[in-house]
Amino acid sequence: MKPTVVIIDCNRNGLASIRSLGKAGCKVIAVDHHWAKAGQYSKYVYKRYKFPKPGKDPKALVQGLVQIASDFSDDDLYLLPVNDEYVQLLAENQSLLSDFKALYETDVTVLNKISNKLQFADFVNHISIPQPKQFSKSDVENGTVTWPVIIKPDNRRATDNLSKGLFKVKLCENAQVASKFIAELESKLSPYILQEFIPGGDDELFTAGIAAWDGKLLGCFTGRKVRQYPPKAGQATLAEIVFDQKLVDYSEKIISELNYSGIAQIEYKKYDDDFYVIEMNPRSWSWHSLAQYAGVNLPMITLDAARGEKPSSPQLNKIDQGEWYYFVEDFIYNFILNRNVSLRSMVRSSLASEAHAFFDSKDIMPWVIYMIYELPLRIVQLVLGKNRKVDIH
Repeated sequence: MKPTVVIIDCNRNGLASIRSLGKAGCKVIAVDHHWAKAGQYSKYVYKRYKFPKPGKDPKALVQGLVQIASDFSDDDLYLLPVNDEYVQLLAENQSLLSDFKALYETDVTVLNKISNKLQFADFVNHISIPQPKQFSKSDVENGTVTWPVIIKPDNRRATDNLSKGLFKVKLCENAQVASKFIAELESKLSPYILQEFIPGGDDELFTAGIAAWDGKLLGCFTGRKVRQYPPKAGQATLAEIVFDQKLVDYSEKIISELNYSGIAQIEYKKYDDDFYVIEMNPRSWSWHSLAQYAGVNLPMITLDAARGEKPSSPQLNKIDQGEWYYFVEDFIYNFILNRNVSLRSMVRSSLASEAHAFFDSKDIMPWVIYMIYELPLRIVQLVLGKNRKVDIH
């Protein structure tokens, strides 16, 4: 029987998963909180649904998925969330979703260890993999911090934190600014982590995208960001394939110690010929379509594992070169606002990249929807000053 996969969150991350599984012959059902999300209009989508986001009405979302299971009760059903909020919520309600086979980590204890920055830092330290040095509030007050530092909420995506408006990350160059953000998080009752800022630009940020089952590494793609938005702390606008065995080895140790199942992104920063773990996300990421181009189809590897079909050895990059590109955000942040890339370079990336955030000549409607709906919205935001040049605080 052809598998039916319900993919939740249909922006560029979900779109990449829809295409990965759809091209492999799966029946794909798309779920999102908004009808205008590009992935819902892929030619590979069999049916689409609109349910509330976890932070708005989690019960309605879970009940909606239960109804899908009822509607497709004769199918071989699988569930693949591609956003932290959804992964956490579905794991917490796994008993209600037993008609689906999960393509994500369902152990809440494991998810908490990954999502809680303090727990994850302790875990990485325990298994002796390099990571940024950690500081405390007392270190800031006593002047024993090496500046700049990064400050992050401990678990911004936790269900209880979704309504608090917590920032994602702040880069601070002195004690005054760090104290300001510490006070902000304390006022919102959010624990936080303070870590040294590893030197190097955005192009030193590497990703190991993994597929694993019961702690066994089944596939690992490695690549790096070239540019991101906002610069210094954001998401990729240009990324490329780069293979490094050390990233595979570190990532294999992490997922083995966690006994992890599903897809994950582990982000590292390269410095002084080594890789420092920055964070782990228990789901796929925005540019994982480049992994498929490199020969590592993470959603399909995970689906096969759930069906009892596992490769004898991890699938690794089969192609040495290739790029993924997100023109719109690169143009806004890196050309207009920060002036750190030339228009000529952007045109080259647009024409030369093997994968794009939305565009695919064989599946054009997601790009059309993006251009009709989301691009005008981004232009309005830019005119109204919703974006700004990004500097270190």
